[in-house]
Amino acid sequence: MIKSKLRLSVAVFTALLFVGCGNDDVSSDGNINSGDNEKVIKLIPQTEGTQSYLFYGNTKHSALGSLKNARVVDPNSPDTLVLSNDDTTNVSYPVLSTSLEYNASTNSYKNLHVNTLGYVSGNNPYQISMVKGTTTPVAIAHSTDTNISSPSYTKIDYLGSKQYMSAKNAAGDSILITPDMSATDTALAFENKKLLALSYASFGAATDGYIVYDSNASGNSTKQIQKCTLDLTCTNIKEVTSKYKFIGDIGGTTQSAFDVDGHFYKLDKATGTLNELVVGIATPMDGTVATKAIRAAASSYYFSGDSIYFIDASHNISRYNITTGDHKYISSNGKTDRIRAFTNDMVIYGPTDSEMYAVKKDGTSATAITIAMATKTGGLKYPY
Repeated sequence: MIKSKLRLSVAVFTALLFVGCGNDDVSSDGNINSGDNEKVIKLIPQTEGTQSYLFYGNTKHSALGSLKNARVVDPNSPDTLVLSNDDTTNVSYPVLSTSLEYNASTNSYKNLHVNTLGYVSGNNPYQISMVKGTTTPVAIAHSTDTNISSPSYTKIDYLGSKQYMSAKNAAGDSILITPDMSATDTALAFENKKLLALSYASFGAATDGYIVYDSNASGNSTKQIQKCTLDLTCTNIKEVTSKYKFIGDIGGTTQSAFDVDGHFYKLDKATGTLNELVVGIATPMDGTVATKAIRAAASSYYFSGDSIYFIDASHNISRYNITTGDHKYISSNGKTDRIRAFTNDMVIYGPTDSEMYAVKKDGTSATAITIAMATKTGGLKYPY
């Protein structure tokens, strides 16, 4: 995940640098003509809301995937460095956090922008404000902890993308560094814990705590899913006998979905209330009713939006809506070994890389749409 973010940051910056290079003619409107009336269209700068800087790093050739510096530039003047950390040590784990404004009355978002850049250099965590302002951005120590080891980020999407760092401090104790910490804040003790989600009184409200997994609650080897305050005073939500899985947050609500010991639950993060999802009646697309326990296919399921998607023994997909409890089949061609992707209203799936199909999430499509099919002589075909 970290490497993919790094590649994206470098790719975006590289694209900005190389737009306009080459022998193509530039038209009077500033666009680049490249034969056959193709054009490279300049990105229109954001004119409203918060303006952000860009980040890139030069790779360290002796350690593939790591950086030897962290550089911040103004996209309006990419040749001028706003900040450069040319540390003699490498720059590890660069991550970008974003922020946005949420309007509860219209359930809409605006003003999405890059908020901070975080990284580790010389075994110390740093954070840089990426918001354009009257002051030049500087790298600031991210908490009072120095000489950290085993750093790892947990990305949580809530009113933007937040990055929480877990690490070991100089004494070897596990700690949690939150995005809001400054150079004067001490990291939180985080022994045996794993961050799963944030808690808040209502969607759009300020964060008031965390949902965590504790593998050694109270030091007695009891495994628990817990609701914690901002200072990590924690209470038990659910004990875990053998295994658990945090399935995901239900967007626009305070709800999250969990799989605990093969049972599915809905958690209200605001109150810490956990309710098991009821056994459903799955309705096939032909209208007949077939009983199907919601846990029958627990080994093969996916999550998107507010629903869990199961693949059954017949290689078909059923959908369980966590909010309404509706459970029905949405595919019937027996071609599902795994789900490949979700769009706003479609599920993309296929038995192999040679076959790809799509069905409506709500189960209204009578038959699956074939979107790709490989043939022995013709290669991959796209019938649509």
